[in-house]
Amino acid sequence: MNKIEAHTIFVFTAFYLVLHYLQNHGLGPEIIRFYGKDLILVPLLILGINSAATFFHVPTKIRFKEVVLTIIVCIIAFEFLFPRFGMAFERDPVDILCYTLGGVFYYFLFLRKADKHKNQLTTGT
Repeated sequence: MNKIEAHTIFVFTAFYLVLHYLQNHGLGPEIIRFYGKDLILVPLLILGINSAATFFHVPTKIRFKEVVLTIIVCIIAFEFLFPRFGMAFERDPVDILCYTLGGVFYYFLFLRKADKHKNQLTTGT
């Protein structure tokens, strides 16, 4: 994990905790309270997996496929499984959009940037 990813996971975790506090106390705009955490969930999960793998010296390669699988797992778990078992989750189609946008954000911030850098190194430009 590089320095940018480490700082990003710290900022996302702090942001997630603030959003959780706002949601539990009914503070702030509803759109931020209900969808802010969903937007940063996928990037936070992937960064957490990457940092844990780095900590335990497990070689991992996060690619586009892993981002898509993370989005699918979040959709299945939080929109289909957990609501069926009454675990204080409700189905919300906007959540699906938020998970997808979070994955797209992760892709453009980390994966695409790394691919461009790798291509520049190999082509010498």
